[in-house]
Amino acid sequence: MQTSKTNSPEETIAAIASAAGAAARGIIRLSGPEVLELLRSFLSAVKPPPEIDPVSARMIEVDYPLRHSEALLPMRILIWPTSRSYTGQPSAEIHTVGSPPLLEAVLERLYQLGARPAGPGEFTLRSFLSGRISLVQAEAVLGVIDASSETDLDQALTQLAGGISPRMRKMRDQLLNDLADLEAGLDFVEEDIEFIDRKEFCSRMQALFSELERLAVAAQERMINTVQRRVVLAGLPNAGKSTLFNLLTESNAIVSEIEGTTTDYLVKEVNWNGTEIAFHDTAGWEQNVTETIGQSAQYFREEEYKTAELILWCTSSDLSESETEQDASRFRQLLKQKLPVVRLMTKIDLAPKEELPEIPNAALLCRGISANSGKGLDDLRISLLNRLNTQMDHSEILASTASRCKDSLLRAKTHLGVAIKLLQTSSGDELIAEELRGTLHELGLILGHVYTDDLLDRVFSNFCIGK
Repeated sequence: MQTSKTNSPEETIAAIASAAGAAARGIIRLSGPEVLELLRSFLSAVKPPPEIDPVSARMIEVDYPLRHSEALLPMRILIWPTSRSYTGQPSAEIHTVGSPPLLEAVLERLYQLGARPAGPGEFTLRSFLSGRISLVQAEAVLGVIDASSETDLDQALTQLAGGISPRMRKMRDQLLNDLADLEAGLDFVEEDIEFIDRKEFCSRMQALFSELERLAVAAQERMINTVQRRVVLAGLPNAGKSTLFNLLTESNAIVSEIEGTTTDYLVKEVNWNGTEIAFHDTAGWEQNVTETIGQSAQYFREEEYKTAELILWCTSSDLSESETEQDASRFRQLLKQKLPVVRLMTKIDLAPKEELPEIPNAALLCRGISANSGKGLDDLRISLLNRLNTQMDHSEILASTASRCKDSLLRAKTHLGVAIKLLQTSSGDELIAEELRGTLHELGLILGHVYTDDLLDRVFSNFCIGK
């Protein structure tokens, strides 16, 4: 992508902004300081040419004469003549028939009149450079474009509407104020004048540190739990995991009454009401693993647990007393590891005397399921979707933003942590001020107050032209 070094924001750009292919409507987008003059030249072919207000936004409807034809092309032109537009520059959109040859003909005419082709993401880049949106919000625009499900779209829209940006701006403003007070105090260090209450200052910094820590954890989780939700089926051997896997994914994995049939793991992706879920069927948790193939299966199982967004622990309802204790012990081990695990009773049709064993209600996803009869399957699907959607406390951060911001958040947290320790040990204000400047620099990188052309290349190079 060409960045602002080679693409001057003082040039007027134009591009097709609607999706490729034929449609009822197509859109051509323009932005730049010469948009109004360019539109006047473009509309001079209309008799009489419409007036363009240089102050107020307005919509103009015209029938535009096509070259080498007597046909008239209906157009609706939306004009934002001031810096209050999306890009922070005079902008316009031409809405007309979504015929690719017609759109290309109109675009060619605009190029002849002085516009140049827009680069990938250049409209959003100008919005960022003019201060209309933050870099975090610019990334959310791409998230909206690329969304493949309702969940993706909700995440992107949350970030686009502000998401973490307002809180980080507030943090940055607070740090700037405190840094100004610290540096003012340095000028009067010999006068014994206190510009800042160190106890209150330390309390504010600790609150900011907690917020940075929460955002850093959310960014790390968002990188692991990407758009697709990972659900791992776990349990003792012969707990009905593979049968449940087949039901949930409409697959035909090998199912057997012999323990240890699944010696590796299976993966199948499904789409439930717009939510992409990858189900992973793992080997049963065996008590004594000695054979090489068993050890390998257990290793893969542990790796699956580490990256799961939800572990669905299957407890068979026909367990013996000793098996019940073993099952509960394994489940408690996962809880102690602070893994996202819930329990599900399987084979409820085999429960002795039709009475189900007691399981702590807080750990249950739903009451139970019978693979043979299908009983409880609908309840399981509903409960699973609700659990996954409720669990998305990090949904305000897109994976692309998390990838870019994770290291900056960690460095900002480190700088602020050092500043707090210096405050608590009554160290000199000049040392504390230096750590605050480091924190501010990292927050500036995240929000885009500090950036390089290479950074903008990475963010905007994935955009399509016209966005």
